[in-house]
Amino acid sequence: GMVLTDCHMPKMDGYALTRQIREDEKNKELTRIPIVALTADALIGVDEKCRECGMDVSLKKPISKQELNTTILKLLPQASSLRRSAIVSDRTGKQNPATETPPSPQNDADAERLSSGSGGEGRAAFDIAYLNEVTGGDPDMTKILVGSYIDTTPPLIDDLIAAFEAQNADAAREAAHAIKGASFMSGALRLGDICQTIQESAKNGDLGPVKGLKDTLHQEFERFLKAWESRASG
Repeated sequence: GMVLTDCHMPKMDGYALTRQIREDEKNKELTRIPIVALTADALIGVDEKCRECGMDVSLKKPISKQELNTTILKLLPQASSLRRSAIVSDRTGKQNPATETPPSPQNDADAERLSSGSGGEGRAAFDIAYLNEVTGGDPDMTKILVGSYIDTTPPLIDDLIAAFEAQNADAAREAAHAIKGASFMSGALRLGDICQTIQESAKNGDLGPVKGLKDTLHQEFERFLKAWESRASG
């Protein structure tokens, strides 16, 4: 088997989980299990931190199906006969949409651009290409993934708004991180961009520059929801 773990989780993060697993393996003389980190952090030192705690590989979200398939075959070669070949969706040499690094607004002007709904990048409220890259276009998997996203995101948005109102930068960073990763995997690019902006500001302990984005969170989720429902019904 193999463990896939997010680096940032509420009660026990991926780093602590990995250290606990490695300790149990040592104490109980268990066979070493491969552990893969899933992270949206592109900061210097994250890969090293993953290795230090005992993880085998760290993958940056959003993760393409091809990248995940390659990792599984590398760490679990015995599983090759059980897996279908990864779908390579882009034959033109261009980077797959789901593996591109989303543009991160860098300043107050960028935050205001997102907040006002304008912007030259034209990022979509819903982009099916990102979603298909994660699910391989499988309709059942797509339905499960989006259904989970629709169920879990509104409470996270409420948590993020509450963190804004309490001026709790740490709580805001955690909530924004969670929404961002799920949004990019589900194709909700615009909400993902907003949460990435909030997360970066919260890392510096300052929510002031992005306070205007607080009121756009539910709006952007509703835009995604309408776009998804329109496509699903069509």
